[in-house]
Amino acid sequence: MLRLRWFDPEPIDLLTPIDWRFAALIIATLFLNFPFWMHDGADLWMSCSLPLYAVGVGAVALLLTALFFVGPALASYTAKRPLLGVVENSLGSIPAYGLRFCCVVFLTLWIAKSVSGLGFGLLPAIMRRDVALMESGAISVGILVFVVITSLHSLRTSAKLALFTNKLGLAILVAASIRVRQGLPAALRGYPNASVHSELMDFWHGLSLLAFYVAPLAFLAANFGHRSHRRKSVAMIALVGIAAPLAGTLLSVGVINVALIAAGFYQPSLQPSVTMALWGHVARSALPGRTLVAAITTLVRCASGSDLLRNPH
Repeated sequence: MLRLRWFDPEPIDLLTPIDWRFAALIIATLFLNFPFWMHDGADLWMSCSLPLYAVGVGAVALLLTALFFVGPALASYTAKRPLLGVVENSLGSIPAYGLRFCCVVFLTLWIAKSVSGLGFGLLPAIMRRDVALMESGAISVGILVFVVITSLHSLRTSAKLALFTNKLGLAILVAASIRVRQGLPAALRGYPNASVHSELMDFWHGLSLLAFYVAPLAFLAANFGHRSHRRKSVAMIALVGIAAPLAGTLLSVGVINVALIAAGFYQPSLQPSVTMALWGHVARSALPGRTLVAAITTLVRCASGSDLLRNPH
C-alpha cells in the first residue's frame, strides 16, 4: 500500500543517481493538469480522422521530446554534471550565469501565472460568489507561498504526489469523455477547422505554440540526465515522462473537443475545451466540487515546477 509521508529521506549527495520513475512521474504532471488542457492542449485541432490525428500527435510528441529533452539530457549524463555546468563548459561562466538567472525568472513567472489563474479564474466557481480583486490577489499570494513552502520535500515525496495527481488527471479526462460520449462516434472523423488558412499552416501554427510551452520545461527537466543510472534511464524518462503523457493528453483533448461539438455541449463564440465538456449544462451547485478537483492538478503542477527550480543546476 502506498504510504505518503510529507518528508522522505533525501540522499546527502544531491548528485546521487535516482530512480528514473521519480523523474518521469514529476515531469508527466506538467501535461496532466487543468491549465495545460485549457491553454495548450488544443493547439493541434483534430481536423482529420482519429487514426491520422493519433499518428500526428505521436510524431509531434516524439519530435519535441527529442529536440528539447533527449539531447540536453544525454549531454548532462555523459558529462556527469548538471546541465548548466555543461552549458558553462561550452559558453563560459558569464553566459551560464545569465542562463541560470533566466531559468529562475521563467519558472518563477510560470508558477505565479499558474497560481494567478487558480486564484482569479477558478476561485469564483469554488466559492460560488463573485470575488473582489483584492481578495483574489491575497488568496493567490497565499497559495503561492503555500506551494513554495510545501514543495520543499524530497524527490520521492514529490513523485508520490505526482503519481496521485497524474491518476486524478487521467480520471478527469475519462470523466469528460463520458460526459460527451454521444459525440464520440463523430470524433472518429474529426471536425474541419473554421480557419482561413490551410490545414498545414494551422498545424504548423499549433506546433509552434505547443513548442513554446514544451521547450523551456523540457530543457529544465533535462537536468535529471546527470542523475540517471544509464542512457536507458534517460530514454525512459523521455518516453514515460514527456512523449507518452504529451501525446496521450493531446489525443484525449482533441477527441473531447470534437465530441462535445457533436454532443451539443458547445457554446457558440467560445473555444471548445475540457472545461466545457466537464461543466457545460451543469447545475451551479455542482461546480465547486468539480472545480476544486481540477484545481488540485494546478497546485501539483506548480509543485513540479518548483522541483525543476530546486533541482541542482
